[in-house]
Amino acid sequence: MKRVTSSGGFVVKGEKVLLIQLDSAKYSLPKGHVEKGETFEQTALREVEEETGVKAQIIRYLGDYTRLSDENDGSTVVKTIKIYLLKQIGYTEKVHDEKSEWVDIHDAINNMHFEQEVYFLNQILST
Repeated sequence: MKRVTSSGGFVVKGEKVLLIQLDSAKYSLPKGHVEKGETFEQTALREVEEETGVKAQIIRYLGDYTRLSDENDGSTVVKTIKIYLLKQIGYTEKVHDEKSEWVDIHDAINNMHFEQEVYFLNQILST
């Protein structure tokens, strides 16, 4: 099975975290595929900006997790997602790709689409 890597981040502001709202009314962190020549850090920052309009800066690397994922072409891949803790440093006027919102971090923990992402939210709360 093909392996791919994505990268993304949790932008935190006080007790709120910036998330993508999915059609299922659940949330996910903004993330996406690493493009050729890009570092994981560059991907995380680019994806957050493209999907939410928020320009961010990396605070630290939180870790990664691996899961099966269905790609746009219908194939299933083994996807590793690299996750960073970010802070907002600006906002772009460009149209962003996804519906995003600032969510209370405690509410987010109970409403994440991917259970693995809850681990990282709990890690953020404990620091």
